[in-house]
Amino acid sequence: MSTEILTHHLALAPHFSVHLQDDERLLLLSESRSFRLRGQFYRDLLPHLTGALTGGQIVAVFKGKVPEPEVVGMLTDMQAKGYIVPVPARHDGHLAAYWSAQGETPLAVSETLTGQRIGVVPLGQGSVTGAEGAGALLSMLAGSGFAVADPAQADLLIVLVDDYLQSSLVDFAVQADRAGWSWLPFKPGGNSAWIGPRMGAGTPLAENPTGRSDGRRPCYHCLARRLISHRPGDTLVQAPSGGLRPARGWTAGSLALARGMAVAEILQHVRSGDARTDHHLLTIDTITGGATTHLAPRFTDCPHCGAPASTSKTPLQPTPIRLQPVSTGGDGDGGWRALTAEQALARLNPLVSPLTGIVSQLNDHVFGKGLYVTSAAQASGESVDPRANRRLGKPGSAGGKGVTLTQARVSCLAEAVERYASGWVGTEARRPARMTDLGKTAIHPHSILGFSAAQYANRAELNKGTEAMHLIPEPFRKENLIDWSPAWSLTHDEPRWLPTRFCYFDYRSQDVPGDHVFCLGDSNGCASGGTLEEAILQGLLEIVERDSISLWWYNRLRYPAVDLDDLDSAFISAMRDYIQQSGRTLEVLNITSDIGIPVMVAISAELETGTGLTMGFGAHIDGKVAATRAITELNQMFFFNDAMKVPLAPGKKDEFPTAREWNDSATLAQHPYLKAREGAPVDPNALSIRGIDSIDAAVRHCVDRLDEMGHEVVVLNFDRGNLPLDCVRVVVPGLCHFWNRRGVPRLFSAPVAQGLLDKPLKEAELNPLSFFV
Repeated sequence: MSTEILTHHLALAPHFSVHLQDDERLLLLSESRSFRLRGQFYRDLLPHLTGALTGGQIVAVFKGKVPEPEVVGMLTDMQAKGYIVPVPARHDGHLAAYWSAQGETPLAVSETLTGQRIGVVPLGQGSVTGAEGAGALLSMLAGSGFAVADPAQADLLIVLVDDYLQSSLVDFAVQADRAGWSWLPFKPGGNSAWIGPRMGAGTPLAENPTGRSDGRRPCYHCLARRLISHRPGDTLVQAPSGGLRPARGWTAGSLALARGMAVAEILQHVRSGDARTDHHLLTIDTITGGATTHLAPRFTDCPHCGAPASTSKTPLQPTPIRLQPVSTGGDGDGGWRALTAEQALARLNPLVSPLTGIVSQLNDHVFGKGLYVTSAAQASGESVDPRANRRLGKPGSAGGKGVTLTQARVSCLAEAVERYASGWVGTEARRPARMTDLGKTAIHPHSILGFSAAQYANRAELNKGTEAMHLIPEPFRKENLIDWSPAWSLTHDEPRWLPTRFCYFDYRSQDVPGDHVFCLGDSNGCASGGTLEEAILQGLLEIVERDSISLWWYNRLRYPAVDLDDLDSAFISAMRDYIQQSGRTLEVLNITSDIGIPVMVAISAELETGTGLTMGFGAHIDGKVAATRAITELNQMFFFNDAMKVPLAPGKKDEFPTAREWNDSATLAQHPYLKAREGAPVDPNALSIRGIDSIDAAVRHCVDRLDEMGHEVVVLNFDRGNLPLDCVRVVVPGLCHFWNRRGVPRLFSAPVAQGLLDKPLKEAELNPLSFFV
């Protein structure tokens, strides 16, 4: 320390103002701090602390007056306390004050800033993003202590643009990738200025398959891919070189704010290597001055930065799924989650952004204490209805519910992740083959679709005027060459192949001549979770739930009520109060099938008219959790049923005519199977499956139980590598779908086996009203 003290130029920390209190005392005052110095030595020393002298020169000034060790000791102590700081021999006092006020050493900061050369590349036009704008930014950078340089010699490039999707930026990004440049895009104009993220070379994704936090700098091509997904209209026209949405408005003040924020971010990058724009796009509201970060996405199949895609030409085999121990430590679903709601939300929140998120924003709806619903607003502006999710499964569209607001948000975002993961991109692992070539490892689509021979034979007539979810596709032709996706049988612990068209929404074949539309995408069995095991459990429970719904609905079975008094919780009490205040009924039925996993339906109607019939469903190995799930979903459906009461805009096609008609006119009297049969209500706790204390054990129980009944459990792991949750599609051939699928044998045999019918119904005797929720 003494050697450095003697060689460095020293100055009173520039952010201090000095005031003489009396002959011996000095006050050092800054914007936020104050210190008192006492003694003649300080008064004598002060005139020499200007930065013009080194510590050694200051010692020489006091030679013969104060012993050298004492002077060195005093200087060392003052530096340790932050009263004096080393500075460059020639320094800007204001810059030095700025850094010393933050506890930084001006000399060290100056060496850091001048050690990295900054260049500006103007890719726009005019005074803001053209050459003139580059000059203004360079001047601000130089005035902030940077060493500015020609772009060819710069260590970091700031790229000025009018639009992050302008073609010249795309070309620049390709060139930067090849050259290994480090660069940061910057759009200073507009009501919202954009800064970052910092781009540059990094670790190949193949070295970190999870892709969740691999430490690499963001990729422009991944960012652009997500940005364009929020601007679907941009794909309809040819973009000019300056982009379709160039910034056109600004003021001198807004530009100064944007440039100042950009320089501040660059300072953070250069000084510490850690800034908000390391992994985020930063937007600045130039009206309010507020700043927002948007996580830069990464895609494992990006042709510029990702791992090689497993295309149809790449040999592959299904990856085994090995269940790992997972405790039930989370607080959602009565503890049946791997993460607490707060932990899950922390993972999921970065996915919410109107620019880079898979969800644009969340809308919370509170109906009372413990009655929470959250919906996701999409970049496309489409309304979000859980029926649309169930029917069409649009990636990103989601709704959620919970007994706390955090649970509702997690539920909504988890569903958005699930929808996103199941959407077709074109780089998914698959292989073209004929079913006969795959042997027993191939799952016949008819065994998982469930249409009857009569439905196939009469599809042309039955499809007339029907809603999308009930369309009957053409029969599968097993001799045709189609794409197959790798999956794994949990029942037999061996590979399985599922038709790719069945696995993904919006699947489009690529050079597969035998492809034909033998199925349409739906979300049945798709689920997400904090672990793979949790996702599989949720998918299994959904499959079982919808099987029970099908048996109940199409056979119009009468089931016992559930005793709500046995659901002793603050949420249930709040829900019952809300129902009563809303002038509605509430009843929960136990519609558990012969599988034995508890499944419940909560049903409510308007007391005055008997209409407005609303249903919510839940399944779980814990009967109380199943009933609570059904009631929370009922709460969610109330919100969306209200939307049904809003008249359609003139000329707009009604996507859900059956649901609208049901909401307007259906009554319990017309549908008596929605009422409990006579007899004592069931204690939901008595329905719970005992002896299961972990999520993986719950999965094994479900797999074993279904195996006993002759059903195999097959899992497709969506594993896209860039999502914070595990996502799967669970398939159980031979179980019923709750849509209009009338060819599954257990649809007719299970009610008889359960003692609910004396003999199987004929297909024509089934409920003519197709399930629509």
